[in-house]
Amino acid sequence: MKHPPRSPGKQKGVTLIVSMIMLLVLLLLGISASQSGGLQEKMAGGTRNREIAFEAAETALGIAQATLVANYLAAEHTYTNSTGTATLVGPANEHANDASFWNGVSWVAATCAAAGCHTVPAGKLTKVAAQPMYYVERLADIGSPTPHQTYRITARGFGGTSDTVVIVQSIYRL
Repeated sequence: MKHPPRSPGKQKGVTLIVSMIMLLVLLLLGISASQSGGLQEKMAGGTRNREIAFEAAETALGIAQATLVANYLAAEHTYTNSTGTATLVGPANEHANDASFWNGVSWVAATCAAAGCHTVPAGKLTKVAAQPMYYVERLADIGSPTPHQTYRITARGFGGTSDTVVIVQSIYRL
């Protein structure tokens, strides 16, 4: 039995519809891939900013420790920083792990020095929104027969934007 030939007019456009559906699926896959790539780029940028802020805070800790060792005057409990002689914050008020206290402390550069805060000299770090700052607190002397002077250093570092902030603390004993 022979089948009659189909007329070409009935099949026109089916290929076009299938091709359009395939193009639509490919378009949706492309849009999804580009959105995913953009999100990953934002996450990588945020991680980079946080690492810069952490390194800035660690730098401030190192500068504070070096300043304590190099310029400490035992009788007066003062030390000299890049802007002259500054009195230490102290004695400590047990705020080591109190995030609300440290977030409420004056970290504004204009009022920082008056509150006992120190700013890392300008130009020390690049790629940061602002130079890191630190507070030095004198803790109770420990040890015997010769007591050691102990300090808590709290440093705040900024990332590439002022929204990225890391606060770190260190206990340092002379």
